[in-house]
Amino acid sequence: MLFAVIVGIGILLTSQQALGQNEDENLVGNATNPHTTLKIWPRTVMLVVNDSTTLYFESSHPLLRPVNVHFNDSSYFAILPPDVRLSANVTAPFTAQIKGLNVTSDLLVQPASCSYWNGSTNLFSDTDCPFTRLNKSGILLTVVHSYWLLTLCNIVGWIYFFAWSISFYPQIWLNFSRKSVVGLNFDFIALNMTGFACYTIYNVIMFWDPNVHALYEIENPHTSNPVMLNDVVFAIHAIFACSITAIQCSIYERGQQRVSYLGGSLVGVFCLVAVGSFAVAIFKVINWLQFIRLLSYIKIGVTLSKYFPQAFFNYQRKSTVGWSIGNILLDFTGGSMDILQMVLQSLNTDDWRNFTGNKVKFLLGLISIAFDILFMVQHYVLYRNAPETKYEHLDGEHDNSSSRPSVLGGRPDYGSTEDLSSASPQNAQ
Repeated sequence: MLFAVIVGIGILLTSQQALGQNEDENLVGNATNPHTTLKIWPRTVMLVVNDSTTLYFESSHPLLRPVNVHFNDSSYFAILPPDVRLSANVTAPFTAQIKGLNVTSDLLVQPASCSYWNGSTNLFSDTDCPFTRLNKSGILLTVVHSYWLLTLCNIVGWIYFFAWSISFYPQIWLNFSRKSVVGLNFDFIALNMTGFACYTIYNVIMFWDPNVHALYEIENPHTSNPVMLNDVVFAIHAIFACSITAIQCSIYERGQQRVSYLGGSLVGVFCLVAVGSFAVAIFKVINWLQFIRLLSYIKIGVTLSKYFPQAFFNYQRKSTVGWSIGNILLDFTGGSMDILQMVLQSLNTDDWRNFTGNKVKFLLGLISIAFDILFMVQHYVLYRNAPETKYEHLDGEHDNSSSRPSVLGGRPDYGSTEDLSSASPQNAQ
Protein backbone atom coordinates (compact mmCIF):
# COMPACT_ATOMS: atom_id res chain seq x y z
CA MET A 1 0.00 0.00 0.00
CA LEU A 2 2.82 2.41 0.88
CA PHE A 3 4.42 1.68 -2.48
CA ALA A 4 1.14 2.45 -4.26
CA VAL A 5 0.60 5.73 -2.43
CA ILE A 6 4.19 6.96 -2.92
CA VAL A 7 4.25 6.12 -6.62
CA GLY A 8 0.82 7.61 -7.24
CA ILE A 9 1.61 10.90 -5.50
CA GLY A 10 4.98 11.15 -7.19
CA ILE A 11 3.49 10.63 -10.63
CA LEU A 12 0.78 13.21 -10.16
CA LEU A 13 3.17 15.85 -8.83
CA THR A 14 5.78 15.27 -11.52
CA SER A 15 3.31 15.18 -14.38
CA GLN A 16 1.63 18.37 -13.22
CA GLN A 17 5.02 20.12 -13.28
CA ALA A 18 5.63 18.86 -16.80
CA LEU A 19 2.17 19.89 -17.89
CA GLY A 20 3.02 23.56 -17.91
CA GLN A 21 5.71 22.99 -20.52
CA ASN A 22 3.41 20.85 -22.65
CA GLU A 23 0.67 23.44 -22.56
CA ASP A 24 3.07 26.14 -23.73
CA GLU A 25 4.08 23.94 -26.65
CA ASN A 26 0.53 22.93 -27.65
CA LEU A 27 -1.51 26.12 -27.16
CA VAL A 28 -3.42 27.20 -30.25
CA GLY A 29 -5.38 30.41 -30.56
CA ASN A 30 -3.63 32.42 -27.86
CA ALA A 31 -0.99 35.16 -27.76
CA THR A 32 1.85 32.82 -28.70
CA ASN A 33 -0.08 31.33 -31.62
CA PRO A 34 -2.79 33.57 -33.13
CA HIS A 35 -4.12 30.91 -35.50
CA THR A 36 -7.67 29.70 -35.16
CA THR A 37 -8.75 26.11 -34.60
CA LEU A 38 -11.95 24.24 -35.37
CA LYS A 39 -13.63 22.21 -32.66
CA ILE A 40 -16.15 19.48 -33.53
CA TRP A 41 -18.13 17.64 -30.90
CA PRO A 42 -19.23 15.21 -29.58
CA ARG A 43 -15.90 13.47 -30.12
CA THR A 44 -17.47 10.02 -30.25
CA VAL A 45 -20.77 9.24 -31.99
CA MET A 46 -22.70 5.97 -32.08
CA LEU A 47 -25.60 5.53 -34.50
CA VAL A 48 -27.86 2.79 -35.79
CA VAL A 49 -27.95 2.43 -39.59
CA ASN A 50 -30.12 5.19 -41.16
CA ASP A 51 -30.31 7.18 -37.91
CA SER A 52 -28.76 10.63 -37.52
CA THR A 53 -27.63 13.02 -34.82
CA THR A 54 -26.34 16.58 -34.51
CA LEU A 55 -22.70 17.64 -34.76
CA TYR A 56 -21.52 20.99 -33.41
CA PHE A 57 -18.82 23.11 -35.07
CA GLU A 58 -17.14 26.00 -33.29
CA SER A 59 -14.29 28.35 -34.15
CA SER A 60 -11.88 29.20 -31.36
CA HIS A 61 -11.82 32.85 -32.53
CA PRO A 62 -14.26 35.03 -34.51
CA LEU A 63 -13.78 34.58 -38.25
CA LEU A 64 -13.09 37.57 -40.50
CA ARG A 65 -15.13 36.03 -43.35
CA PRO A 66 -17.59 33.14 -43.67
CA VAL A 67 -15.89 29.78 -44.04
CA ASN A 68 -17.03 26.54 -45.69
CA VAL A 69 -15.89 23.29 -44.08
CA HIS A 70 -16.12 20.43 -46.58
CA PHE A 71 -16.45 16.67 -45.95
CA ASN A 72 -15.80 14.03 -48.60
CA ASP A 73 -18.47 11.50 -49.52
CA SER A 74 -18.40 8.18 -47.66
CA SER A 75 -20.27 4.89 -47.89
CA TYR A 76 -20.50 4.78 -44.08
CA PHE A 77 -21.92 8.22 -43.25
CA ALA A 78 -23.31 11.42 -44.71
CA ILE A 79 -22.84 14.97 -43.41
CA LEU A 80 -25.92 17.10 -44.09
CA PRO A 81 -25.18 19.55 -45.57
CA PRO A 82 -21.80 18.31 -46.88
CA ASP A 83 -20.44 21.88 -46.67
CA VAL A 84 -20.78 23.28 -43.15
CA ARG A 85 -20.84 27.08 -43.27
CA LEU A 86 -19.50 29.12 -40.33
CA SER A 87 -20.47 32.79 -40.33
CA ALA A 88 -18.10 35.70 -39.75
CA ASN A 89 -17.69 37.34 -36.33
CA VAL A 90 -19.57 34.56 -34.54
CA THR A 91 -18.10 32.11 -32.04
CA ALA A 92 -21.36 30.34 -31.17
CA PRO A 93 -21.44 26.74 -32.43
CA PHE A 94 -22.89 25.86 -35.83
CA THR A 95 -24.67 22.57 -36.44
CA ALA A 96 -24.93 19.84 -39.07
CA GLN A 97 -26.44 16.37 -39.16
CA ILE A 98 -24.46 13.15 -39.47
CA LYS A 99 -26.33 10.07 -40.72
CA GLY A 100 -25.15 6.47 -40.44
CA LEU A 101 -25.30 4.64 -43.78
CA ASN A 102 -23.46 1.36 -43.18
CA VAL A 103 -22.07 -0.52 -40.19
CA THR A 104 -18.58 0.53 -39.11
CA SER A 105 -16.54 0.79 -35.93
CA ASP A 106 -14.32 3.63 -34.68
CA LEU A 107 -14.22 5.36 -38.06
CA LEU A 108 -12.38 8.68 -38.04
CA VAL A 109 -14.56 11.42 -39.54
CA GLN A 110 -12.75 14.69 -40.22
CA PRO A 111 -13.03 17.64 -42.63
CA ALA A 112 -11.40 17.20 -46.02
CA SER A 113 -10.84 20.93 -46.55
CA CYS A 114 -12.10 24.42 -45.80
CA SER A 115 -12.03 27.82 -47.55
CA TYR A 116 -13.42 31.35 -47.28
CA TRP A 117 -16.83 31.97 -48.88
CA ASN A 118 -18.20 35.18 -50.43
CA GLY A 119 -21.88 34.25 -50.52
CA SER A 120 -21.90 32.34 -53.79
CA THR A 121 -18.48 30.76 -54.33
CA ASN A 122 -15.33 30.00 -52.40
CA LEU A 123 -13.00 33.00 -52.38
CA PHE A 124 -9.72 31.17 -52.07
CA SER A 125 -8.23 27.73 -52.48
CA ASP A 126 -8.15 25.10 -49.78
CA THR A 127 -4.66 26.23 -48.83
CA ASP A 128 -6.17 29.45 -47.47
CA CYS A 129 -8.21 27.65 -44.82
CA PRO A 130 -8.10 29.79 -41.66
CA PHE A 131 -8.09 26.79 -39.34
CA THR A 132 -4.70 25.49 -38.30
CA ARG A 133 -4.25 21.76 -37.76
CA LEU A 134 -7.53 20.97 -39.49
CA ASN A 135 -6.49 17.32 -39.56
CA LYS A 136 -6.70 17.35 -35.76
CA SER A 137 -10.41 18.15 -35.90
CA GLY A 138 -12.63 15.12 -36.11
CA ILE A 139 -14.82 12.57 -34.40
CA LEU A 140 -14.89 8.80 -34.01
CA LEU A 141 -18.01 7.24 -35.54
CA THR A 142 -19.51 3.84 -34.83
CA VAL A 143 -22.57 2.67 -36.76
CA VAL A 144 -24.30 -0.44 -35.40
CA HIS A 145 -26.99 -2.82 -36.61
CA SER A 146 -29.55 -2.38 -33.85
CA TYR A 147 -30.38 -0.56 -30.64
CA TRP A 148 -31.54 -3.71 -28.89
CA LEU A 149 -28.09 -5.29 -29.27
CA LEU A 150 -26.59 -2.04 -28.01
CA THR A 151 -28.94 -2.10 -25.00
CA LEU A 152 -28.12 -5.74 -24.35
CA CYS A 153 -24.40 -4.88 -24.43
CA ASN A 154 -24.96 -2.19 -21.80
CA ILE A 155 -26.97 -4.55 -19.58
CA VAL A 156 -24.30 -7.24 -19.84
CA GLY A 157 -21.66 -4.63 -19.05
CA TRP A 158 -23.42 -3.63 -15.84
CA ILE A 159 -23.83 -7.29 -14.87
CA TYR A 160 -20.10 -8.00 -15.08
CA PHE A 161 -19.25 -4.70 -13.40
CA PHE A 162 -21.38 -5.53 -10.36
CA ALA A 163 -20.39 -9.21 -10.35
CA TRP A 164 -16.70 -8.34 -10.24
CA SER A 165 -17.26 -5.51 -7.76
CA ILE A 166 -19.02 -7.68 -5.17
CA SER A 167 -16.87 -10.76 -5.82
CA PHE A 168 -14.46 -9.64 -3.07
CA TYR A 169 -17.04 -9.76 -0.31
CA PRO A 170 -17.94 -13.46 0.03
CA GLN A 171 -14.35 -14.13 1.13
CA ILE A 172 -14.39 -11.14 3.50
CA TRP A 173 -17.67 -12.33 5.03
CA LEU A 174 -16.41 -15.93 5.33
CA ASN A 175 -13.29 -14.75 7.15
CA PHE A 176 -15.39 -12.57 9.45
CA SER A 177 -17.92 -15.28 10.25
CA ARG A 178 -15.20 -17.86 11.01
CA LYS A 179 -12.86 -15.37 12.68
CA SER A 180 -10.22 -17.33 10.80
CA VAL A 181 -8.34 -17.21 7.52
CA VAL A 182 -7.15 -20.81 7.66
CA GLY A 183 -7.56 -22.17 4.15
CA LEU A 184 -6.93 -18.85 2.39
CA ASN A 185 -3.54 -18.86 0.71
CA PHE A 186 -1.44 -15.83 1.65
CA ASP A 187 0.53 -15.87 -1.60
CA PHE A 188 -2.75 -15.22 -3.42
CA ILE A 189 -3.50 -12.28 -1.11
CA ALA A 190 -0.03 -10.75 -1.52
CA LEU A 191 -0.07 -11.09 -5.31
CA ASN A 192 -3.62 -9.75 -5.53
CA MET A 193 -2.69 -6.67 -3.49
CA THR A 194 0.34 -6.02 -5.69
CA GLY A 195 -1.63 -6.42 -8.90
CA PHE A 196 -4.47 -4.16 -7.88
CA ALA A 197 -2.07 -1.52 -6.53
CA CYS A 198 -0.48 -1.30 -9.99
CA TYR A 199 -3.88 -1.45 -11.68
CA THR A 200 -5.23 1.38 -9.53
CA ILE A 201 -2.26 3.65 -10.22
CA TYR A 202 -2.57 2.94 -13.95
CA ASN A 203 -6.28 3.78 -14.07
CA VAL A 204 -6.12 6.87 -11.84
CA ILE A 205 -3.27 8.46 -13.79
CA MET A 206 -4.56 7.43 -17.21
CA PHE A 207 -7.96 8.91 -16.41
CA TRP A 208 -6.99 12.15 -14.65
CA ASP A 209 -3.50 13.23 -15.69
CA PRO A 210 -3.53 15.74 -18.61
CA ASN A 211 0.14 15.16 -19.38
CA VAL A 212 -0.46 11.44 -19.89
CA HIS A 213 -3.52 12.30 -21.99
CA ALA A 214 -1.31 14.41 -24.25
CA LEU A 215 1.24 11.60 -24.60
CA TYR A 216 -1.52 9.13 -25.43
CA GLU A 217 -3.01 11.51 -28.00
CA ILE A 218 0.37 11.77 -29.75
CA GLU A 219 0.64 7.98 -30.00
CA ASN A 220 -3.05 7.43 -30.76
CA PRO A 221 -4.50 10.49 -32.50
CA HIS A 222 -8.29 10.83 -32.58
CA THR A 223 -8.82 7.93 -30.17
CA SER A 224 -10.68 8.21 -26.91
CA ASN A 225 -9.16 7.53 -23.50
CA PRO A 226 -9.20 3.74 -22.96
CA VAL A 227 -9.83 4.21 -19.22
CA MET A 228 -13.33 5.21 -18.17
CA LEU A 229 -14.68 6.37 -14.82
CA ASN A 230 -16.10 2.95 -13.98
CA ASP A 231 -12.59 1.49 -14.47
CA VAL A 232 -11.23 3.95 -11.91
CA VAL A 233 -14.05 3.27 -9.44
CA PHE A 234 -13.59 -0.49 -9.78
CA ALA A 235 -9.81 -0.29 -9.29
CA ILE A 236 -10.05 1.89 -6.17
CA HIS A 237 -12.78 -0.33 -4.76
CA ALA A 238 -10.71 -3.44 -5.51
CA ILE A 239 -7.63 -2.23 -3.63
CA PHE A 240 -9.89 -1.23 -0.72
CA ALA A 241 -11.46 -4.71 -0.58
CA CYS A 242 -8.05 -6.39 -0.87
CA SER A 243 -6.81 -4.25 2.02
CA ILE A 244 -9.69 -5.45 4.20
CA THR A 245 -8.77 -9.06 3.44
CA ALA A 246 -5.11 -8.35 4.24
CA ILE A 247 -6.11 -6.82 7.59
CA GLN A 248 -8.20 -9.91 8.34
CA CYS A 249 -5.13 -12.05 7.68
CA SER A 250 -3.33 -10.06 10.38
CA ILE A 251 -6.01 -10.14 13.09
CA TYR A 252 -7.81 -13.48 12.63
CA GLU A 253 -6.62 -16.97 13.49
CA ARG A 254 -4.33 -18.25 10.74
CA GLY A 255 -2.42 -21.20 12.16
CA GLN A 256 1.05 -21.41 10.62
CA GLN A 257 0.06 -19.74 7.34
CA ARG A 258 2.31 -17.09 5.86
CA VAL A 259 3.58 -15.84 2.52
CA SER A 260 5.95 -18.44 1.09
CA TYR A 261 9.48 -17.71 -0.07
CA LEU A 262 8.44 -18.14 -3.69
CA GLY A 263 5.37 -15.92 -3.32
CA GLY A 264 7.31 -13.25 -1.45
CA SER A 265 10.08 -13.32 -4.03
CA LEU A 266 7.60 -12.91 -6.87
CA VAL A 267 5.96 -9.95 -5.14
CA GLY A 268 9.42 -8.49 -4.54
CA VAL A 269 10.32 -8.76 -8.23
CA PHE A 270 7.09 -7.02 -9.25
CA CYS A 271 7.71 -4.22 -6.74
CA LEU A 272 11.32 -3.77 -7.88
CA VAL A 273 10.18 -3.47 -11.50
CA ALA A 274 7.58 -0.88 -10.50
CA VAL A 275 9.95 1.19 -8.36
CA GLY A 276 12.73 0.91 -10.94
CA SER A 277 10.38 2.06 -13.69
CA PHE A 278 9.31 4.98 -11.53
CA ALA A 279 12.95 5.97 -11.03
CA VAL A 280 13.81 5.92 -14.74
CA ALA A 281 10.64 7.91 -15.45
CA ILE A 282 11.73 10.52 -12.91
CA PHE A 283 15.03 10.84 -14.80
CA LYS A 284 13.09 11.00 -18.12
CA VAL A 285 14.55 7.82 -19.55
CA ILE A 286 10.96 6.78 -20.22
CA ASN A 287 7.83 8.93 -20.18
CA TRP A 288 4.93 8.61 -17.76
CA LEU A 289 2.72 6.83 -20.25
CA GLN A 290 5.37 4.15 -20.67
CA PHE A 291 5.67 3.91 -16.90
CA ILE A 292 1.99 3.22 -16.27
CA ARG A 293 1.99 0.74 -19.14
CA LEU A 294 4.71 -1.15 -17.31
CA LEU A 295 2.41 -1.17 -14.28
CA SER A 296 -0.33 -2.67 -16.44
CA TYR A 297 2.09 -5.40 -17.55
CA ILE A 298 2.79 -6.17 -13.89
CA LYS A 299 -0.95 -6.55 -13.37
CA ILE A 300 -1.05 -9.01 -16.27
CA GLY A 301 1.83 -10.97 -14.73
CA VAL A 302 0.03 -11.07 -11.39
CA THR A 303 -3.18 -12.26 -13.02
CA LEU A 304 -1.32 -15.08 -14.76
CA SER A 305 0.25 -16.28 -11.51
CA LYS A 306 -1.99 -15.43 -8.57
CA TYR A 307 -4.42 -18.38 -8.80
CA PHE A 308 -1.79 -21.13 -8.85
CA PRO A 309 -0.93 -20.91 -5.11
CA GLN A 310 -4.56 -21.27 -4.01
CA ALA A 311 -5.32 -24.08 -6.46
CA PHE A 312 -2.22 -26.00 -5.36
CA PHE A 313 -3.01 -25.27 -1.70
CA ASN A 314 -6.49 -26.77 -2.12
CA TYR A 315 -4.93 -29.82 -3.77
CA GLN A 316 -2.48 -30.31 -0.87
CA ARG A 317 -5.23 -30.01 1.73
CA LYS A 318 -7.79 -31.99 -0.32
CA SER A 319 -10.24 -29.30 0.79
CA THR A 320 -11.59 -25.88 -0.15
CA VAL A 321 -12.64 -25.03 3.42
CA GLY A 322 -11.71 -21.40 4.10
CA TRP A 323 -11.73 -20.48 0.40
CA SER A 324 -15.02 -18.86 -0.59
CA ILE A 325 -16.73 -20.41 -3.59
CA GLY A 326 -18.92 -17.29 -3.78
CA ASN A 327 -15.89 -15.32 -4.92
CA ILE A 328 -15.33 -17.83 -7.72
CA LEU A 329 -18.96 -17.95 -8.86
CA LEU A 330 -19.09 -14.15 -9.11
CA ASP A 331 -15.73 -13.99 -10.86
CA PHE A 332 -16.89 -16.63 -13.35
CA THR A 333 -20.08 -14.63 -13.94
CA GLY A 334 -18.11 -11.42 -14.50
CA GLY A 335 -15.59 -13.04 -16.84
CA SER A 336 -18.28 -14.78 -18.87
CA MET A 337 -20.33 -11.60 -19.19
CA ASP A 338 -17.23 -9.65 -20.23
CA ILE A 339 -16.53 -12.04 -23.10
CA LEU A 340 -20.24 -12.12 -24.01
CA GLN A 341 -20.21 -8.33 -24.27
CA MET A 342 -17.20 -8.49 -26.59
CA VAL A 343 -19.10 -10.96 -28.80
CA LEU A 344 -22.25 -8.80 -28.86
CA GLN A 345 -20.23 -5.66 -29.69
CA SER A 346 -18.48 -7.46 -32.53
CA LEU A 347 -21.76 -8.78 -33.92
CA ASN A 348 -23.31 -5.32 -33.77
CA THR A 349 -20.44 -3.64 -35.63
CA ASP A 350 -19.14 -6.48 -37.85
CA ASP A 351 -15.77 -5.75 -36.24
CA TRP A 352 -13.92 -8.55 -34.44
CA ARG A 353 -10.93 -6.46 -33.38
CA ASN A 354 -12.06 -6.92 -29.77
CA PHE A 355 -10.59 -10.40 -30.12
CA THR A 356 -7.95 -10.13 -32.85
CA GLY A 357 -6.68 -6.68 -31.82
CA ASN A 358 -6.46 -7.39 -28.09
CA LYS A 359 -5.51 -11.03 -27.89
CA VAL A 360 -3.77 -10.61 -24.52
CA LYS A 361 -6.91 -9.34 -22.80
CA PHE A 362 -9.01 -12.09 -24.34
CA LEU A 363 -6.47 -14.75 -23.36
CA LEU A 364 -6.33 -13.46 -19.79
CA GLY A 365 -10.11 -13.60 -19.60
CA LEU A 366 -10.08 -17.23 -20.74
CA ILE A 367 -7.35 -18.11 -18.23
CA SER A 368 -9.39 -16.52 -15.44
CA ILE A 369 -12.49 -18.50 -16.43
CA ALA A 370 -10.43 -21.71 -16.65
CA PHE A 371 -9.20 -21.25 -13.07
CA ASP A 372 -12.75 -20.49 -11.93
CA ILE A 373 -13.87 -23.79 -13.44
CA LEU A 374 -10.96 -25.58 -11.74
CA PHE A 375 -11.95 -24.12 -8.36
CA MET A 376 -15.59 -25.14 -8.91
CA VAL A 377 -14.49 -28.69 -9.74
CA GLN A 378 -12.37 -28.77 -6.58
CA HIS A 379 -15.21 -27.44 -4.44
CA TYR A 380 -18.20 -29.32 -5.87
CA VAL A 381 -16.60 -32.54 -7.14
CA LEU A 382 -13.15 -33.43 -5.84
CA TYR A 383 -13.36 -32.20 -2.24
CA ARG A 384 -17.07 -31.71 -1.71
CA ASN A 385 -17.22 -34.14 1.23
CA ALA A 386 -14.32 -32.62 3.15
CA PRO A 387 -15.71 -31.77 6.62
CA GLU A 388 -14.85 -28.37 8.01
CA THR A 389 -14.00 -29.79 11.43
CA LYS A 390 -11.33 -31.94 9.84
CA TYR A 391 -9.77 -29.16 7.83
CA GLU A 392 -10.25 -26.20 10.11
CA HIS A 393 -6.61 -26.84 11.08
CA LEU A 394 -4.07 -28.92 9.28
CA ASP A 395 -2.05 -31.67 10.87
CA GLY A 396 0.62 -30.24 13.12
CA GLU A 397 -1.27 -27.00 13.81
CA HIS A 398 -2.67 -26.00 17.17
CA ASP A 399 -6.01 -24.53 18.05
CA ASN A 400 -4.39 -21.83 20.14
CA SER A 401 -5.36 -18.74 18.19
CA SER A 402 -2.93 -16.62 20.18
CA SER A 403 -0.06 -18.37 18.44
CA ARG A 404 0.18 -16.19 15.37
CA PRO A 405 3.46 -16.24 13.47
CA SER A 406 4.50 -13.43 11.21
CA VAL A 407 2.48 -13.20 8.02
CA LEU A 408 5.65 -12.69 6.00
CA GLY A 409 8.70 -14.87 5.66
CA GLY A 410 9.59 -18.49 6.22
CA ARG A 411 8.50 -21.66 4.55
CA PRO A 412 5.05 -22.77 5.69
CA ASP A 413 4.38 -26.33 6.75
CA TYR A 414 1.74 -26.52 4.03
CA GLY A 415 0.47 -24.61 1.07
CA SER A 416 3.92 -23.43 0.02
CA THR A 417 4.03 -22.51 -3.64
CA GLU A 418 7.68 -23.43 -3.98
CA ASP A 419 6.67 -26.72 -5.59
CA LEU A 420 4.89 -24.69 -8.24
CA SER A 421 8.21 -24.00 -9.90
CA SER A 422 7.82 -27.38 -11.53
CA ALA A 423 4.23 -26.66 -12.59
CA SER A 424 3.00 -24.83 -15.61
CA PRO A 425 2.87 -21.25 -14.89
CA GLN A 426 -6.31 -12.31 -16.31
CA ASN A 427 -8.51 -8.51 -17.19
CA ALA A 428 -8.96 -6.71 -14.05
CA GLN A 429 -9.93 -9.77 -11.95
